[in-house]
Amino acid sequence: MVRNRDNSDVPSPLLTLDQLNEMLFDGIAHAGAIGGGMGGGAPGASGGAKGGRFGARHFTRLDGEQQVFPIPRSDASQQAVRIDFFGDGALEETEEPSASRDATLKILGVVGSGTMNMNPCIVQIVWSPSELHAFAHAREGVFKQRTCTKALQRLGEVVDAAGQR
Repeated sequence: MVRNRDNSDVPSPLLTLDQLNEMLFDGIAHAGAIGGGMGGGAPGASGGAKGGRFGARHFTRLDGEQQVFPIPRSDASQQAVRIDFFGDGALEETEEPSASRDATLKILGVVGSGTMNMNPCIVQIVWSPSELHAFAHAREGVFKQRTCTKALQRLGEVVDAAGQR
C-alpha cells in the first residue's frame, strides 16, 4: 500500500481508497501489457504488465477532482453518460430511493483520460434528479497529464450535448 504518496482529498463515495488504488494499478498494468505485447509478444506483455504495476505503485500519486453539474437527470442524459462517456467502461450501476422518493442513480466506471486517453481514470457519479455529482480519481506521475480534469471536462461535454438534443 502506498498511502503516504497519495495527495487526493477528493472523497470516494462508492469505493474505498484501497479499492480505488487496486483498480488503478490494474488499469495501468493492463496498459503496460498492451505496450509490452506490441514489442515482445507474450513475454513482453507479461513484463509490461509487471512494470506498469510496479511503476504505478511506486512512482505515482493518487490524484482526484470533483465537480457538480446542475443537470437534471433525463433518459437522454443517462443514456449519453452510459454510452458516450463510459462506453464499455461502466462497471457498476445502482439506483437507490431517497427520502423524497426520487431515486439517486450511482454509476461507477473506468475511462481513458490524460495524454492520448491512455491513463485509466475511475469516475464515480452520484446523480440526483436535479444534479450530477462526479468524482474522478487517477494515478499521476512526475509529468501531470491532468487525467481527472480531462475526464470531468469530457463528462460535462457529453451531458451538455445530451441536454441540447
